[in-house]
This record gives sequence, C-alpha cells and structure tokens, in this order.
Amino acid sequence: MPMTSLWVPPDADLGELAGPEPDLRMVHFGGDFDASGLPLPMTYRKLHDHAATWPVTVATPAGPASLLKLSREQFALAFYAYELAASAVAWSIFAVEAALKLRLEKTASLHGLIRTAMQEGLIEPDTADVLDAGRQLRNKLVHGGHQPAMTFAMSDGALRTSHLVVAELFPDGAERLQK
Repeated sequence: MPMTSLWVPPDADLGELAGPEPDLRMVHFGGDFDASGLPLPMTYRKLHDHAATWPVTVATPAGPASLLKLSREQFALAFYAYELAASAVAWSIFAVEAALKLRLEKTASLHGLIRTAMQEGLIEPDTADVLDAGRQLRNKLVHGGHQPAMTFAMSDGALRTSHLVVAELFPDGAERLQK
C-alpha cells in the first residue's frame, strides 16, 4: 500500500525519501470511530498517542524510564512491523526488572524479584501473575529464538501494566514525563 497524502500523489516514487509501508495486517484493525459511528483506520499516530496515556513518573530512574520509552515507540512502530507489539512488551518487562532491582536494591532473577516485591507488598498477587506471564514471553523471545506476535489488545494490557508497576514503584503524584 503506497504512501498517499495531500502532498504525495498515488504511485509517486519517493526513492530514498520513501517512508515505511504499513504492515498489511494493520488494514484489518480499526483505529477509532467517526461521528457517524463508522470505523476509522488504524494509524501510527493513533498508536503513538495511545501509548502516551501509559503512566511514567518523573521519579522513575533513567534506566527504566528509557526502556519504557522504547517500549512505547515500538508499540507505535508496530503499525509498520506488527511483531514489534510483542517486542514492546519484552522491553517493558526489561524496564520492570530494572525498576525492581533498583527499588528492592537487590540482584536476582526476574522471577525472584517479582516474588520478593509481592512478599514485601510492593505489588499485588494478580499483578505478579501478569508480570510472570510477561516474564515468560520475554524468556521465549530472548531464549526461544523466535519472534511471537501479539494482538494490540494483549500488548496494550501488558504494556499498561508494566508502566503502572514502574510508576507505583517510583511514585511522584500525577506528574508525567514529556516525550
């Protein structure tokens, strides 16, 4: 599907200036509804703006904050490469792991960090279950040698949870980092 806009006519050859093409699977996702209730197509901008709603506190240390930022960027870029939605989840789990190590001031496996955080009351048991599922996905990605795909709903839930957990580990009220 060639890029077409008010500035780029259909079938224009932009050569090296051509942007990436949307992943063909994206044409099947609705991005929103218009005033008449008709579905609007998904766009990179809609995914980007949605990811910007996930919380990040100013108190979040630089390491986890940069990993979370990359996870948000990957989520939006999944418009062009669908599998990046699952990669975004893995990066958000890396951020949770880094945040837990800093908050607990200990080095352990992610599984151990999740258990310790739950035992110390930093996270709820149901959140620990979600994080453990994310840990397993991350392990499949890192150790399994294949790239899984996730729906946007699945990745949205995991990404939102990772962002919430890190924000709860390093709270500072309602402040948010600017992109």
